[in-house]
Amino acid sequence: MRTQLKSMGLSLDWSREIATCDPEYYQHQQRMFLDFLAAGLVERKQSRVNWDRSTRRCWPNEQVIDGRGWARAPWWSSASSPNGSSGSQHFRRTCDRARPARALAGKVR
Repeated sequence: MRTQLKSMGLSLDWSREIATCDPEYYQHQQRMFLDFLAAGLVERKQSRVNWDRSTRRCWPNEQVIDGRGWARAPWWSSASSPNGSSGSQHFRRTCDRARPARALAGKVR
């Protein structure tokens, strides 16, 4: 992708490029999630998910258009329609989270 962007004349400071699949990047997000889970700010519960049997993945709501899985590139597109099956997911607690979140904010590494 970098080659394509450069060929279009895009001028960026490539030394500041990050890859979200790099453990140096996502380890901080994982650690923060585990801190939130330990503090009781995250809970696991059943919810409707957009499960696609053909690709064996869950589509985010933002990527399901007219009942079909969508992505930016055609090879990611799904031939089948994601169904509204039930699945287990993590959610932020929405009640009584302000006080624990403030207390935890000072402990985040």
